[in-house]
Amino acid sequence: MRRILRRREIVMDDWIHLGEDAADGAALIVPLAELRKDPGRWWQWSGRLGVRITPIDRVEELAEELPRLDLVAVEFPSPSEGRGYSQGRMLRERLGFRGELRAVGGLFAEVNPVVRGHLTPPQNASHRRSP
Repeated sequence: MRRILRRREIVMDDWIHLGEDAADGAALIVPLAELRKDPGRWWQWSGRLGVRITPIDRVEELAEELPRLDLVAVEFPSPSEGRGYSQGRMLRERLGFRGELRAVGGLFAEVNPVVRGHLTPPQNASHRRSP
């Protein structure tokens, strides 16, 4: 099980991602493309459901699905990518999403001093700076 930073504490993540071993009723995060490909399958999921969005996804298009989602994971694929901040703000302020909003990507372990030393950054992170 992976560890994440939640409210300034390193905790065990109780969510799994599509492709990992998922027991019925598990809290599951699926990519937006997968949710869109077969929505009926995912709306019947017996556990909590979350979606992972990329910087090119238009969050406005999630408006109808948001009441059914417990989590939105916003992807930050690189240190220079800032669209996720705008997506998060839109989810909260314009669309009224009150579920868990999560930032995902290798960036955070490297720039956040609370996390540094607790999590392992990605092996291919060529943008790492010395502490």
